[in-house]
Amino acid sequence: GVFSAYRLQEVGWLEVVTPACTAYFVWWFAFTGWMLVHGRHQHKDTTGLDTVYHYTMRSNKVLANLLGLRDLKDAPKAKFVLRYMFAHAVAVNLSFANALGCYFSKVYHSFFCILILAVALWFGSVKYNKIMTRHYVKSLEALINDRDQSAKAD
Repeated sequence: GVFSAYRLQEVGWLEVVTPACTAYFVWWFAFTGWMLVHGRHQHKDTTGLDTVYHYTMRSNKVLANLLGLRDLKDAPKAKFVLRYMFAHAVAVNLSFANALGCYFSKVYHSFFCILILAVALWFGSVKYNKIMTRHYVKSLEALINDRDQSAKAD
């Protein structure tokens, strides 16, 4: 792993993050250009096609509001696409900063892994609880209704 790497003490943070940022921004400029020229007009209601951008704006109202998008009909406007792409760039580069912490610190990396596991367990248990609760409530309601109907028939 990286913790026993030969040159770990000699490698600076800039040397670690530069290749990732370079690759990301090459993609970012190409993808943003495509979104501005073509992608922003691809919507499932108009063309039958969809993009992650349009799906995200429909499904994540908090993000849409943060970007200033109040009406989904305005989503194809260039200013909202650019705001989305700038927010994407900020989020991705923050994740690179987190990756640096994982790269240089075994303790930070361990805590991050534990955090990810805890979050996954929490959301998994919430989902399981919701599914089981809904299932059992519906089953109990059906049994109660059957019992009540049997009582009325007698």
